[in-house]
Amino acid sequence: MQTAADFGYPFTDTVLLQSFVQQYLNRKGVNIRQFHDNLPGKEWVKNCLARNPELRRNAENIKRARADLSPQMISNYFTELSVTVTDIPPENIVNYDEMNFTDDPGKKRVLVRRRAKHAYRILGTSKSSVSVMFAGAGNGDIFSPYIVYKSNNLHPEWMQGGPDRSISGWFDSIIFEDWFNKIAVPYFRRMQGRKILIGDNLGSHLSYNVLKFCEENQVSFVLLPPNSTHLCQPLDVAVFRTIKAKWREILMKWKENNAGCSQDRISTVIKGNDLTSQFS
Repeated sequence: MQTAADFGYPFTDTVLLQSFVQQYLNRKGVNIRQFHDNLPGKEWVKNCLARNPELRRNAENIKRARADLSPQMISNYFTELSVTVTDIPPENIVNYDEMNFTDDPGKKRVLVRRRAKHAYRILGTSKSSVSVMFAGAGNGDIFSPYIVYKSNNLHPEWMQGGPDRSISGWFDSIIFEDWFNKIAVPYFRRMQGRKILIGDNLGSHLSYNVLKFCEENQVSFVLLPPNSTHLCQPLDVAVFRTIKAKWREILMKWKENNAGCSQDRISTVIKGNDLTSQFS
């Protein structure tokens, strides 16, 4: 709890605390009969906080989801960030962000009759989409992209020709933890000293196991101010715009020769065109 608060994401409801207790017990291999599937009830949380009043304080800020983005907030963030990264080498500073890929290339100017009311292009779209987690370090190192399919089951054909370490599921705490363990952890283990991980302030990006590793390996999260991705997220500001433009170009060429780009093909197209080259 205290580690999460230090990263700027204090527990604001009982559900998150209940989830962390469940993760802790499962990791320790302990089974509490009074809990359903090791998940404590709200009454237990209430009694726990009553026994430890030092853990509960009134937040000085309003809820993140409703916070208004202001110039002062942005200024404060960059001031604190400059202090946080002082004396930390660029290779120890990692930024991650998620991007959604669809099989719709979007609008494009076309030539039609002068009085034509509508301009159409006949292109097959299946409304397929996948989420891809990109990450890179301050020294220019680019991590393997991590694909997340919107499905409960992973079909073998989805992985054909795709980037390594892809998995199915929504980008919840379980999926983020898998990305963290398979992509971030191996990189951080090679680095000495303090490490920084910069990303969006989403509760789904924090779990007991992730925070435990951070405590034991000098890794700190720097969470962006609420609603500030378009201004403060390095990948979104400096990289994703060019990737999106490149993806539309790639997709248009693909659709000229293919009926669609379903989930089993999107990963193939991504790898075959090396979108991470747009980072440079």
